[in-house]
Amino acid sequence: MKTAVPKNSNITDPDMPKKPTTAYILYFKSRKEKYLSEYPNSGITDITKLIAKEWGELPREKQIVRCQKQTGREEKLKKINKLFEKWKK
Repeated sequence: MKTAVPKNSNITDPDMPKKPTTAYILYFKSRKEKYLSEYPNSGITDITKLIAKEWGELPREKQIVRCQKQTGREEKLKKINKLFEKWKK
């Protein structure tokens, strides 16, 4: 008996590189340790809310700079994905 694979199933190659992280996630990771040390009794949900609020209050110019850094990472990932596809063939 065959096992059916759902149509909406996202079967991907386990060796395929992961998607790039967003500028917000990179910002979150850079600020997380600071907030965890400042608020040791707070949960991760509260820390996430504080960082999200801080990200939202950043001037748009600073967010753009972080997004531009992220774009450079995305371009590198695209090159890696192309190499991966060639390697798979």
